[in-house]
Amino acid sequence: MRRFVAQMAVLVLGLTVPFLVVPQASAAPGGSTIHVSASSGSDAGDGSAARPYQTISTAIDAASTGDTIELADGTYREGELSVGKGLTIRAAQGATPVISGAKVPETWTNAGNGTWSTGHDMVRFCTVCTTNADPEAEGMAAHPEQVFVDGKPLTQVASRAEVTASTFYVDDPDPVTLKEAGNNRAGYNVKPHTGTSYVIGVDPAQHEVEVVQHHRALSATADNVTLSGLVVEKYSAVQRWDYDDPEIGTLSGGGMVVASGGNLRIEGSTFRYSSSAGAVQVIDATDAVVTGNRFEENGSNGFGINNSTGVTVERNLWRSNNTADHITTGCGAYCTLADTKITHADGVRFAFNTVDYSDAGYDISEPAVYADQRGAGVWFDEGVINSEIVGNYFVNTPVAMFNEVSSNNLIASNIVEGAGVGIHVSGSDKTRIWNNTISHALTSVMIQEDSRSDGCNARRADGSCAQLQPWSAEHGLSWDTTETVISNNIFSSEQTQIKEGDPWRFSAMLQVTGGANDDGSGAVYANDMISAIDHNVYYRAQDNGNPSTTVLWNWGKDLGTQSVNAPELSEFSSSPHVTVSGKEANGLDQRGTRAENPFFVKESADPTAWKTSDFHLKPGSPASGTGQALPADVAGELGVTAGVAVDRGALVNAAWDGGNDQAGAGTPVPPQNKPEGDPNPAPGRPSSVDPAAEQAAEQEPAAGAPAEQQPAAGASAEQAAAEAPAAQDGAAEAPAAQGGAGNGDVGESSQADAGQGGTGATAGGSAASAGEAASSRSGAKARSGSTANGHAAAAGVTIAADSVPGGVDDRSPAGAVTAAEAQPVSAGSAGDRGGSLARAGVVAPGLIILSVAAVVLGAGALVGRRRMSRGR
Repeated sequence: MRRFVAQMAVLVLGLTVPFLVVPQASAAPGGSTIHVSASSGSDAGDGSAARPYQTISTAIDAASTGDTIELADGTYREGELSVGKGLTIRAAQGATPVISGAKVPETWTNAGNGTWSTGHDMVRFCTVCTTNADPEAEGMAAHPEQVFVDGKPLTQVASRAEVTASTFYVDDPDPVTLKEAGNNRAGYNVKPHTGTSYVIGVDPAQHEVEVVQHHRALSATADNVTLSGLVVEKYSAVQRWDYDDPEIGTLSGGGMVVASGGNLRIEGSTFRYSSSAGAVQVIDATDAVVTGNRFEENGSNGFGINNSTGVTVERNLWRSNNTADHITTGCGAYCTLADTKITHADGVRFAFNTVDYSDAGYDISEPAVYADQRGAGVWFDEGVINSEIVGNYFVNTPVAMFNEVSSNNLIASNIVEGAGVGIHVSGSDKTRIWNNTISHALTSVMIQEDSRSDGCNARRADGSCAQLQPWSAEHGLSWDTTETVISNNIFSSEQTQIKEGDPWRFSAMLQVTGGANDDGSGAVYANDMISAIDHNVYYRAQDNGNPSTTVLWNWGKDLGTQSVNAPELSEFSSSPHVTVSGKEANGLDQRGTRAENPFFVKESADPTAWKTSDFHLKPGSPASGTGQALPADVAGELGVTAGVAVDRGALVNAAWDGGNDQAGAGTPVPPQNKPEGDPNPAPGRPSSVDPAAEQAAEQEPAAGAPAEQQPAAGASAEQAAAEAPAAQDGAAEAPAAQGGAGNGDVGESSQADAGQGGTGATAGGSAASAGEAASSRSGAKARSGSTANGHAAAAGVTIAADSVPGGVDDRSPAGAVTAAEAQPVSAGSAGDRGGSLARAGVVAPGLIILSVAAVVLGAGALVGRRRMSRGR
């Protein structure tokens, strides 16, 4: 007890300590502790420390509400576990138990040609149950099977002839097929649960060979469930929720761990090697805490939330997800991958987390790389309200933060180090963007309008809604971008490479582009979308002859002629076409090198020397103490004083206390919630540093862009619309927690050759690259919940239609409308975001800009695509 009191004192006093190991508390009051040991237990035991059970399933059956199941070290090869009562399942003191969906086959047949095969008695996984309605488009990524040799994943190949020591093949003489070719929404020809054989190219007698044989690890459906200190790995749930397997039903899909209920807690655990579906899905939850976890090496997304209220996601780490290489660009509504995808939720706190792709082997801010990678670090979509993204650290992430068709959300004090887009806002009202630091992005901030409106994902020819999204409609969301505040941010050292053939595409550090609703009900442009913009810093490299501007401000219907694209910030501030509060009157605009950055302690000269910069402000930084005073609620969330001038840039951040590298099994972390009304700094700020002195650097761009831009050949919106049959298909299916209407590739620029505008009309108004115009209904999203639609839940549990994670917008009542009935947006129509935009070949918010280069790259990626068994 004395030790426990001491640890609690540390918890109360040590707010800036990055990780605090949760003490192994006794079982819940009135509850018992049930012991389990995979190596020394027996299911004929009694669950005592002396006679532990051997399996988790037996312990769950024996447990009563309020009990604790304690796992000793070892590997628990189990699956499809169901927790229907309030239990704690945790690691024993000092243990790191592994819950695995893989088995070690005992019998292999040597073919005599360097290959070995199992019998045809292995589990059959559906290879056509993808979020993408056309599974073949995903190549080998559609195949969820996994094999590991000595703990390392093999790569799955499409034929026995391709098998080597590092690959494997699945021989399935009777695979699951589709009732309608190229459209899995029409249903499946279901096959027996088993009947496949695995072929490998190493001698299993000389190695440990594991073959994944379970779809889902665990479903938790009760209140007061806690998972703590676990490693959960190697499961192959399919992306769709509607495949009814003959033996396990719809537990075949959705996620490796699916949890719902009140007072859920998932802490200090590692979730990895979930093949196709997301690793962890939180659905229909209230007052949940997800903290101190590690989501890595998963085939699609790491984590998702849907239809939930009051979920806290803090101090977690994401890395190396979407290993299956699912398509993330040019794929309509099936682009649904993200490290974290959140939909239909109220009061989510996503804070002090780390999304780290420093070991990806590429620089995502390079235009050619970004063209083929559009995954989001955290994605709010379809009605995330009253929520926040605060104090997080994103490294080399395609789109760090995406706030789409949502409302009243705060994005504050985040650090982005390398990105395609740092912050992307589309179709969302009341977004407040305060004190973020963004370094080395292709575009620092992108604010767009969305052609959808009033919670409607697709409309009929008469303008009536064909696919209503119930949550957003019930909460009165407009899905218009309005009342956005942008203040105290630092945009530094953007990528200097230009897009080949379209040098103006990413020239502006901050882009604001408007458009019209697809039902003709109205339109919003920059002065409608932004309510205030001031005290931001723009720091750019010296003029190298390539287009480089501070702010693109699309103030009217024609992006080409009714935009300000200001080479100097002063041109933006003095423009009569900018009528909002602030107008960057106190903005800073400088140029210089990274090594000589006057704002930060250190911005490493090499932008790809990830995690070697120090984005604290240096002594005497022009950003120190010169920011706008924070509103009381924002100050409260950051743990700083309201009403006084603060630093510009990040004030508190996960990067400054270790970056969550210690997250995962073995280091449970209590949630770092700042107590209400606490005037002290929140976690992440050194206690000796004054709140105003710790923010990130400021910067000033200056030199102007060339007077004229070179328009590229444009493609019509009708052409792009024709390639998007699916944005709102599957009318009879359940809505998607991990989906969202395809409405333009995540993080796609709508600038499209806006060119130099100076203080008035943009020069040129030229067209986008060939093939880049698209209908808003054909828009692609990226990297979000890999799961698809359906009504699957834990056994015996019905999940409401609006609470099922998925990757596609399937939100209309059965039979309401087919994809073909929903009207594509044509050039010049009200839905093309301003008519002249499409005619000019310029794609505005809500529309996909798909470059020819991206098409070629994407097509090439599909040819002979081979995936790692863990997902890619």
